[in-house]
Amino acid sequence: MALSRPLLALIALCVACAGSDPSGARAQGGRTSFHYDNDTLLDDDSGYSAGLGLSWLSAPVTPESAGWLQAVEEMVPGEPADESHVMLGFGLQIFTPEDLTVEKPGPDDHPYSGLLALDVGVHQRRGALREGYTLRVGLVGPHTRAEGVQKWAHKVFNDTDPEGWDEQLGTEVVVNLDYDRSATYALDDDGFVDWTPHGAASLGTFATLASGGMTFRFGSSLPPSLPPDTLRAGPRALPLLLPVDASDERAEPPLYLFVDGTVFLVGRYLPLDGNNFRDSARVHPEHVVGSFSTGVVAGHGPWSAGVAYTELSDTYKTQESRGRYLSMTLSRRF
Repeated sequence: MALSRPLLALIALCVACAGSDPSGARAQGGRTSFHYDNDTLLDDDSGYSAGLGLSWLSAPVTPESAGWLQAVEEMVPGEPADESHVMLGFGLQIFTPEDLTVEKPGPDDHPYSGLLALDVGVHQRRGALREGYTLRVGLVGPHTRAEGVQKWAHKVFNDTDPEGWDEQLGTEVVVNLDYDRSATYALDDDGFVDWTPHGAASLGTFATLASGGMTFRFGSSLPPSLPPDTLRAGPRALPLLLPVDASDERAEPPLYLFVDGTVFLVGRYLPLDGNNFRDSARVHPEHVVGSFSTGVVAGHGPWSAGVAYTELSDTYKTQESRGRYLSMTLSRRF
């Protein structure tokens, strides 16, 4: 319990920050979001099983309004950013084996684990180019309370009671650095279709991987977007919903469909490879993983919502069924 209290305090910090604005210019607009992922809604419950979290994206900040941003600008090669945003996120991720009915999962099945993590990042725009730098600090193991959350949810929805949480990965602090890069280009003169090539890299004790892919959007209102603040270090299901001009009440809310394909090159992924510094359950991961996502994003006034379906190729060698889940995001501009 002692280890959980500091992390619970971080939730309060994120919520408190949602009411503040480091730029001192609320008229420019930022946003707060609630995220929820779940595979049970697809009659599945294995691998990446569920996640929920809160995130806050600031209004644009400048070196003049936030002195620390000058230091960030000096570390990043190239011209100063046209626009910078601060991001805070807090979330819980739950990972489970394919067979929930046994007390000791087989050696070829996905280990039980939970991740409770705080993300702190800076997202920047330079013309069409958008980049994100994120530090993730989190906790894996029983103190995440992932077991209690999943058992409570399964009881509420009269689902299978997971029996093997005593075999979950042990307590461990994780630290990760993540980098995202993307650029969006229109494919027609009327602005109904655009495409976004994107790449990302992660280095740390939770995930070491690289990815590249492409997103296509189709709709009557396609706002510019920064790298996504997804819960899972993996498929980019929902891009950030940033209006063209948040201070312009006449700006149209987002309305579009999207399709995304991404390939991941995986060096190490803790939910599959097990604990870094102690013996634990583990499976042999696939080092090349593909994902497909599709969904819809719509908005009204300051509110935006998105729903996405994501399916992954096998993430470990003895996997029997492909991972898939639904993602839902609700955002409010401020």
